[in-house]
Amino acid sequence: MSYQTDVNGRILPTRVRSKRDFCRQKPLAVLTAGEPLRDLRFQKVIKFVKMSRPKSQDDKLLLNHVLRIRIDQATLEKLQKIVKDSDCRNPCAAARKILSGERINIFYRDDSMTGVMEELALIRKEIRSIGININQQTHHFHTAASASEKWFYVHRTLTQYKLIKDKIELLLEIVNKLSRKWLQG
Repeated sequence: MSYQTDVNGRILPTRVRSKRDFCRQKPLAVLTAGEPLRDLRFQKVIKFVKMSRPKSQDDKLLLNHVLRIRIDQATLEKLQKIVKDSDCRNPCAAARKILSGERINIFYRDDSMTGVMEELALIRKEIRSIGININQQTHHFHTAASASEKWFYVHRTLTQYKLIKDKIELLLEIVNKLSRKWLQG
């Protein structure tokens, strides 16, 4: 591997050449041990920025003491179940929260409502598409030139309104059933 050097013996990295590029390349930067990287195109010093988080100023908040323990399979499975259902990332984080007495947020999912929610989403989609059709019919009505065309679009819009009326009645039935279930007390 060959390197280009300047008059002082410093190594100059070159650009990677493409197959179509046959001219001599200009160096991008000057590398010297102990000196910062200098960009020759702009004649300025390039500063390297670290992208890590800043260290905490409070030493009490730092996690710098290591505690190693051994647990049995049943305890590991309990911790993994907590990790799966909670906001903890791994079993170590769950154990740390348990030892320090911090709150663990566990998320529960009610699968009994899955069918109802899917049906509500389907009704919402159908009502939305009917509304789009009504808007299109209204636009065509306003752009129609003759009275017969306008009556045609009025009748088509009326049929769309009848469809949406049926969907809204179905939606209200489902909401009434849900309100009876959730508002029993």
